[in-house]
Amino acid sequence: EEGEREGVIGKLNRLLLSIKTRTSLFLAINPMKSLSWLAAPQQGAPLVRCASLTLSLSLLGRGWIPAAHAFTSPIRSKHKQRSCCSLSASNVPRIIFSDIDGSLVHYPKKNDLLSHEEDDGTEDNMILALPPSATGMRGIISSKTLSACRDLRTEGVVLVLVSGMRTSTLFNRLPYLPRADVYVTEAGGRIFYPTSDDDDNDVVNSFFQYAPLEYSGAREEDLELFGLREDMTWRTSLEEGGAGTEAYIGNEVDSNRCDGAENEEECLIDYEFSVGFPEEEVPVAGRSGSLWEYARQLEGEGFVLDTKSYSTCFRVNRKHQSGVVVDKFDALLAGDSSIGHNPREIGKSTNLGCIDYYPASSGKRNSCSYIANLLGIDMTTESVCICDDDNDIEMALACAQAYIPRLGSASMGDVVQRNPTKFIATFQEGVEATAATEEALRLIYDSVVVGAENETTKYAGMDNNDTIGPHFSKMAEDFSKLAEEIIAPLRKAFSSEET
Repeated sequence: EEGEREGVIGKLNRLLLSIKTRTSLFLAINPMKSLSWLAAPQQGAPLVRCASLTLSLSLLGRGWIPAAHAFTSPIRSKHKQRSCCSLSASNVPRIIFSDIDGSLVHYPKKNDLLSHEEDDGTEDNMILALPPSATGMRGIISSKTLSACRDLRTEGVVLVLVSGMRTSTLFNRLPYLPRADVYVTEAGGRIFYPTSDDDDNDVVNSFFQYAPLEYSGAREEDLELFGLREDMTWRTSLEEGGAGTEAYIGNEVDSNRCDGAENEEECLIDYEFSVGFPEEEVPVAGRSGSLWEYARQLEGEGFVLDTKSYSTCFRVNRKHQSGVVVDKFDALLAGDSSIGHNPREIGKSTNLGCIDYYPASSGKRNSCSYIANLLGIDMTTESVCICDDDNDIEMALACAQAYIPRLGSASMGDVVQRNPTKFIATFQEGVEATAATEEALRLIYDSVVVGAENETTKYAGMDNNDTIGPHFSKMAEDFSKLAEEIIAPLRKAFSSEET
């Protein structure tokens, strides 16, 4: 039955995910092809795939399978995998959560803005100027920052870009930003994964492809086209958590733009003028969910809201208020409960003199926790953060270490002073903006490489089977039991000749 088949596939997917995210476990089968076969059973025999999985686990537990191929996460399948032993070290970062504006991208004064053809006075470090945001801000990023992010991903570290920016702004900036494994917008409200032509399942291929901008030190693979697909599980949870569905209208990429396109260039977004959103946004009055009910309440008290291109949050900017509402804003910012009557199911964060509101289940910290859990990574011991401002504080405190290339506010400075072992400031006189970001990335890279070398040294000279067999025997036994539970209904579901 269809329902039973979907239940079986769900169990198999969870089994495969649990194996993949234990990154020290090696198997001699391809995880992504297994997932795609299971999702499309007409292409093969799922029972055979499952039996192969069980057999591989059994042989591995006895030390009979060489440690030649690693299960990898679907969002970093192209990157080098470290050895089983090096990844077991709790002090080696496995994932980086990085803010964008003020952390990777910096905003010099207009007179100091460098064009993308200039450099910072050092060899091979071009400074790229990004397109302006919806508010007219224009940032810069260095080639060394882009290369350093690439090098960390090559070492197997997952890179997640987490920003409060509008989704449309992210789409416009993608060619200038570091290639990442996950992109998060709207203060945690929307999560996207990159796709490429190598994906086995056509369903995950996005309608648009992005062409990274060339920079000093870029390699051929750094300039490959890629697309994006949204995490619909996360999206659905926020729709049900207060964001509703209407706010996404007008904030979706137009799938019709590529119909009839004769070449891929016709499907590229015009970054300077448009991001391919064809529909008119639904006004706040027409949006359902507790988030937009609260937005209407604030509008009723005279506040001017910024909802343009936001699907899961809205912003209240002090600069947009006038008259007595300015005083109300200051009270709102200070947390005065008599202003706005912020309901419990609505979360908020402050940034650059603005207040962002979103469902309480959203926010940077919650989205990062969701991603870490998805990958089986302990956020408290195996993650680091690069950040600069108030809306990053909860995310930073949830990570094992936080690097600060810039202090965006006095309150952020207070948090840094109260947690001296948690935060590492990489800026100083003569080392600021892009140079401070490069220093943060260098420190993270050193911790990754040194940690891996130290762990590998522990096992130098040990026989491969002596190390791997005993280490995984209990894990393989547990997985084999779970696999047997899955095989039983599969035998029943796929036993008839017709099937």
